[in-house]
Amino acid sequence: MIRFLFSISILISGSVFSNNVLNLNDIIYYQSNYDSESKSEDLIAYITKQDPCISVINLNDNKTKRYCEMGNSGINLEKEYPTSYVLKLYVSPISVSFIVAAPWNEQKCKILAFHEKITCEPTGKN
Repeated sequence: MIRFLFSISILISGSVFSNNVLNLNDIIYYQSNYDSESKSEDLIAYITKQDPCISVINLNDNKTKRYCEMGNSGINLEKEYPTSYVLKLYVSPISVSFIVAAPWNEQKCKILAFHEKITCEPTGKN
């Protein structure tokens, strides 16, 4: 009986996991706000080779939002890749911070993940 239940749980978790899993060969950046004390995480941010935009998964409501427009900076990662790209991606308990490198206007950006808002400000570097 225990072996049967174990097999069923593996099949169920495997099918759920396979729907949400990213292929490791496709990932450029991957960060989460995993807390080793509580053994939990709320946010995951990633960028893949096929998509230069930042995708943020809110695990509390299982929603994924894709960010291509970098606030009011005028930078669109999808349209301007590979000229514009993300560096120094960091996920905190409530936000995703990163630098958008662009030859004409580098930006320091923050996504307030639970509010689905993005703000950017120039770093002063080109």
